[in-house]
Amino acid sequence: MKMNLSIVPTLRILSITLLAGLALVSCKKSDDEVIDSDAGDDIMVIAKADPDLSTFVSAVTKAQLQTTLEHGEYTVLAPTNAAFTASGIDINALSSDSLRTLLLPHIVVSEFRLESLRSGSRTTAINRPVYFSVSNAAVVVNGSSKVITGDIDAANGIIHKVDHLIYISQHNILQNIRFTPEFSTLYTLLKREVFSTLLDSLNQGTYTFLAPTNEAFRNFKDTLTADYPRNIIKRHIVSGRVFSNEFIVGSTNTLWTNHPIQVSRDAAGVVSFQGKADSLGVKPKILTMGSNISVTNGVVHRIDAVIN
Repeated sequence: MKMNLSIVPTLRILSITLLAGLALVSCKKSDDEVIDSDAGDDIMVIAKADPDLSTFVSAVTKAQLQTTLEHGEYTVLAPTNAAFTASGIDINALSSDSLRTLLLPHIVVSEFRLESLRSGSRTTAINRPVYFSVSNAAVVVNGSSKVITGDIDAANGIIHKVDHLIYISQHNILQNIRFTPEFSTLYTLLKREVFSTLLDSLNQGTYTFLAPTNEAFRNFKDTLTADYPRNIIKRHIVSGRVFSNEFIVGSTNTLWTNHPIQVSRDAAGVVSFQGKADSLGVKPKILTMGSNISVTNGVVHRIDAVIN
């Protein structure tokens, strides 16, 4: 399986100075840290003993983060082998710097057990938050990464095993779209003069962008001329940071005033949208790969059709 190209620019953009930041945060405890240095084996010893975390251990070693996780005090959201496989990422094809960028969002700079966790955010080793949704004892990180085994104690922190990789971009919405090859048609549209005011608004708030792929635009039967595409694109933007598991079934307002979209969710949890009330076409849906990308001013979701 090929690597998901949508995260390549993000993996390359962060510098090696992130390691220095990790060294600093490892020297202090937050208010809710309760580390017992005599509790037993450290994070890496425990991870190495778990066959389901062998890819994670290999990635940590290649990224030169092993010493950090042996001596720092953290909560680690450790992706399972299946999580790496599902991502399409071959860790052998990535440089140490790229792997470090990929892994750092999985390292939270405070210790917490699931029983004390509430919906909200926690700061990671790249000084950007991850967002937790807690409902009926289920914990989801950034909309799609579920904690499948939690509260694995270590001498220097806690491990929670997760079933998907967690992506945090240092880009804003427009930059993420620009550097994702599958969004090149969308980016070309957004660079039109008619979108300048909209882009200014995006940079001043927090939004969720439902980004149609190039194929989605190729299959779109309507026109994309004059002011019409501006309103169409506005219908793909929702105020606030909304991960896929947080969409509420029913009507949701968009930036196109008085033109809400209808949200539905199937038995498998896949979220889809409908624009025109009388539309009989295929409902655009959020795709698993390339969605729930946390950016500096919101979230980007990859969808398979244009919302009309």
